[in-house]
Parts: sequence; structure tokens; C-alpha cells
Amino acid sequence: MTKSEGEKIHDIYECGTYSRSRHRVEQECSGHYVPTEAVRELILMTLRAVCPWAIQNKEEFAARVREESELRQQNAAKETKRLMASMKKRSGQPKTIIKPHKERRNGRTVSENTSRSARFSYLQKTKNEKETTL
Repeated sequence: MTKSEGEKIHDIYECGTYSRSRHRVEQECSGHYVPTEAVRELILMTLRAVCPWAIQNKEEFAARVREESELRQQNAAKETKRLMASMKKRSGQPKTIIKPHKERRNGRTVSENTSRSARFSYLQKTKNEKETTL
């Protein structure tokens, strides 16, 4: 971002939870953020502390990175298996449960799922039957 004269730029990292729930009625957290410059400074301080140690202890550093990577891969695999099992379980279930509504008229059952023309014909027929019995 470039700065114009007299213009203040907000270069920040905003809380992801807050930004995702900002437009909801009930927010998950209040608005909070960290200035980008502060994040950059923390990253730089961490690199300055870790790099000399990593250079002096290459094998141990590599082992720690591999160990952390394997742990993340195992967790990702567990999560994928959990999601797959959940999806497999849901795939066997109907998406919606359809229960036809039945209407009783003159001792006969009329299904709501029948077409309008069929229902109209049925109603006309029952109306004609009523008129002839009177």
C-alpha cells in the first residue's frame, strides 16, 4: 500500500474469527487486530534467535522439522479419515425425508403428491357424486 499525504493506512492482520463472523447477528469475538509491523518484528526476532542455532545444529534442527512435519501429516490424515467416514455415512442416507401428506375427503384419501389435474378431476368427480345423491 502506498501512502498519500495526510492519509493514514491501516496495515493490520485482523482476527480471522472476527472477520468471518462480522456480518452475523451474534459475533464470536470482538474486533481485534495486530499491526503488520508488529508481526514482522516478531518474525524477525524469532528468525534471529533460531537461525544461529539451526546453523550450528543442522542435524538436530532437521530432525525437529521432520518430526513436526510427520506429526502434522498424521493429524491431517486422521482428519481426512474422519471426514471421509462422515461423508460415507451421510451418502447412504436420503438427503430429505419425504412423507406424503394425505388428505381425507369423503372417506377417500387424496395424496398431496398427485398432480393438480388429477386432484381437480377427483374433486370434480366427488362434487358430481354429491350432486347426484342429493
